[in-house]
Parts: sequence; C-alpha cells; structure tokens
Amino acid sequence: MKTTTRLLALPVLGLLGATLAFNGSTALAATINVPGVYGLTIQAAINAAAENDTIIVAAGTYPEQISVNMSLTLTGAGASTTIIQAPVVLTVDPDGAKTVVLFTGSIIAEFSGFTVQGPVDGLNFGIYVRDRATANIHDNVIKDIRDEPLSGAQSGYGIEIGKYHDTPPFVDKIGHATITDNTVYGYQKTGIECEGAGSSATITGNTVTGAGLIPTTSQNGIQIRRGATGSIANNVVTGNAYTGHEVNATGITVTYPGNDVLIQGNIVNHNTANIYTYEAHGVQILDNQVSDAADGRVVAGITADSDNVAEALVGIAVTISGNSVKNNLSGGSHQGPGIFLWGVNSGTVSGNDIVGSGDDGILIGASGNIAITGNQFSGNGYDPYPGGANPPYSSIVGPDPNAAAIDFGGVIPELEVFGFQPNPLGGFSVHNNSIDGNRNGIWNYDIVSVDAECNWWGAANGPGPVGPGSGDTVSPNVDYSPWLSAPALGGVCGTVVTSKNQCMKGGWQTVFRADGTPFKNQGDCIQYVNTGK
Repeated sequence: MKTTTRLLALPVLGLLGATLAFNGSTALAATINVPGVYGLTIQAAINAAAENDTIIVAAGTYPEQISVNMSLTLTGAGASTTIIQAPVVLTVDPDGAKTVVLFTGSIIAEFSGFTVQGPVDGLNFGIYVRDRATANIHDNVIKDIRDEPLSGAQSGYGIEIGKYHDTPPFVDKIGHATITDNTVYGYQKTGIECEGAGSSATITGNTVTGAGLIPTTSQNGIQIRRGATGSIANNVVTGNAYTGHEVNATGITVTYPGNDVLIQGNIVNHNTANIYTYEAHGVQILDNQVSDAADGRVVAGITADSDNVAEALVGIAVTISGNSVKNNLSGGSHQGPGIFLWGVNSGTVSGNDIVGSGDDGILIGASGNIAITGNQFSGNGYDPYPGGANPPYSSIVGPDPNAAAIDFGGVIPELEVFGFQPNPLGGFSVHNNSIDGNRNGIWNYDIVSVDAECNWWGAANGPGPVGPGSGDTVSPNVDYSPWLSAPALGGVCGTVVTSKNQCMKGGWQTVFRADGTPFKNQGDCIQYVNTGK
C-alpha cells in the first residue's frame, strides 16, 4: 500500500521552526513556529500547514488579517503578549466583511492565547466563523473591534458565529463554536453573537463589557438569534446601556432562536435590559444574578417576550428559576419590573429572589398557564435608597400606586403604546411564595380571579386591605385564603383563628394558631381564642 509523507528533514526543521509527529511512515501533524522557517507572519505558517497541524505563535504584535481554511490548532504565547492587530488597510473576506481572524469551510480549529484587536474604521468582526466551520475559541482577549471613534454603524462584533442576512454583510452562513474564558470589550455593536438557522454556540465563562451608558449605539453583550441555538452559562456581562428609547441595549439577548436555549449561572448587571428574550420557545433562564439595570428605556431585569397574545396553541414556554433579580430601577429615573412576561402560554417561575424593582416584581400580560412558586419578593415598587425601617424601600418614586410583587394585566405608564393587555388564558397559580414588604402584594387587573393560596404575606393574619390582615395588600379577584401563617415556605397553610365561631362544627381542624401550629380539638381552639395560649 502506498503512503504519503511530508518530505522534510526532521532534525533541520527542529532548528528552523517546524517539527513532525510520525506514525510509521505517515506524517500525522506538524508543529510550526512563528516566527520560523516559513517567515514572520501567522498567515504564512497557515499557508504552509497541513490538516491537523499546530501553529505556535511567539510573543509579539502581528499586524495582519488571518484566514484559516483547514483544521488547525493556533496557540499564542498568551493574550497579554501575543497580539493580532487589525491592519490599517483591510481586505474583505468571501462574504464582503472586514475580519481580523476568519475560520471558514468544513473544518475543526482551535484558537487560544491571543489578543485580537482594532480599532479600524469599517471593521466588521474580530473573529468570524462561517461556512460550516467549527472553532474552539478560548483564553483570548478580543478588544476594540470598532470604528475610531466608536460610531453608530451596525458593525464591530467581537466574535461572530454564523451569519443572518439582516445586517452587514447581508448573507446567511452557518458556524459552530465553543467560546470559553475570553475577555471581550471595546466592541461597537456586540461582544459575542451566534446567529442563523443551523448555527450553534456554547458560550461559557467569558467576561463581556460594553461601553456603559452611551448615546451612540445600542450594544449587546452576548446574543443568540435568528434560528441559532446554544447555551450561555457562567459569563459576566455588564455595561451595555443606551440613552435612546427606540431600541434596547442588552446584556444577554436571545431573539427568534432555535428552541431550548439555556441561560444559566451568569452575572448580568448595569445593562439597559439585563436578560432579554423574544420568541424564545423553551428558553430556560436559571440561577443568574441580575441586578442594577442601567438608565434608558424602561425594561425588566429578565424579559420573556413574544410576537403574539398567548392562546392555547400560540405563545412561548419559559422556565425562570433560581435567579436573583435585584435593584431593577433603570438607573433610578425610570421604573421597570424585575421580571416581565408577555405572550407566554406555559411557564414556571420558581425559586427566584426578586428585590427592589422600581415597578412590579413580576409583570404578566397577554399570557396564561404560569406557575409561580417558592419565590421571595421584597421592596418592589419603591426607590432603592433606604428612607425608613418599614418597608425597607420607603421613598416611593413609581407613578403606579398599584405596583406590586406580582401584577396581572397591568400597564407601565411609559409603555402604554406597546399595548399591554389582560391575560386571556388564565391558568395562573401563585403558591408558597414569600411576599413581604412590597408596595402591594398582588394586583390583578384581569376579570378572572387568581389562585394565590398558601403564600406568606408578611403577617400571620394574612394580607390586607381586601384581606383581613396587616400583610402586603391584595386587590380584588385574588384568592388569597388560606395563607401561610409563618414565613417558612412550605409550612402550614391555613387561617389563623380569631373567633370562637371558627372553632365550631369541626372548624378547629381548618384553622391554626398564629405560629402555624394546629389545635388538638374544639376546646383547645376556643381556649386559644380566649387566652392566646
């Protein structure tokens, strides 16, 4: 059988900048050094390489664009010392884009240990993965992918995986990537983006930082959109904020994606919209720390939005669980909800800690069939600065006196033009939540009553003023009884006895002491009413 080898003298190449690994007489892969036998540029080494070779790039600044069209491993000496600088004069890639590092064709490549940087006017992408390429991109710095100075042009993406045709370059391309432990900042439009049907990305452990509150452009930290799928986990995303009101700047955004995108374990803060999803069917938003929305358009800490009013077979399914959503005040000059749900026809909101939203803790419109369980609500509907002991956020800034921990069918006054409307499906259940120290507990604008039994309202005697107690208030059309008689979620759910009549005819079996303990018999119940013991 005939075999093919690369005809290079191994001892000499070890001195000049390349080595070969052999299996019998067949060359498997070479290691090529830059600078080395093939010259001073990374592209020269790529041009000389064969499939599965490794290119090791020494510390230095390399003013060039590179294009990788075979399966290679490219390793820099470290992002702090190995820099690929976008040249002043840029050539275009096959899609007409100006790209610093391009991965193209049906390849599997790895790229680590570099800084990829601009700025250069007209620069589209720092790294671009297209034409069914797959790239493992890790431990790099991607910075200043933008015009000089930063402009409002819809270009300047740190890392771009795949392409959808609605922004330059106007093409559809598929790409795949694992993007891990990179630092991305100084971008013009978006830090990391995966887009287009068939594209996918696993985006983990990156730090993505926008320009802060700016009037120039609405930036996005991490984005999956237009048919792409993937996961966004354990990233830190901050500083994407826009003073305009016609569009949102976002920390993490998922719009018209493929199904079942996962957003988990991220720290997302100081973005106009911290986590924003639109028409994201099956999206899971889990265990994120979301706080301190930046000033700009009124938006929520976490949003699950849709094109359509929910119907039995129309709408999105979402899971929002285990998140910390705090101080969503849009910089203090606008009032946004902690979580906003619109057009959801099936959802779970559970185990979240929702604190200090300028408006509602959760605002729900045009939706139905959502279970809200095991959440902690406090300080929603108030100014973030302590002004008194009870409630802890006592300086009211919101224009809505009915702002509540949970709002069904309400309207944020500044957003009336968007047609928020009551919930057509019903099917809500609100159980086993702690609702304590909010402007209101639950406010229901819908015609149908909301099942809100077995919640803690901040007082053993239940909610007021429709209810009998001194806890957080509820509106009409809220079924609040029985309620938890102590703050421990999962505890006794029942009514605290206040009258001997409640003890009669077996009633002692359905009422409780203020500490949540049951009675032994009718006499025990009557004695408690008379003596408190």
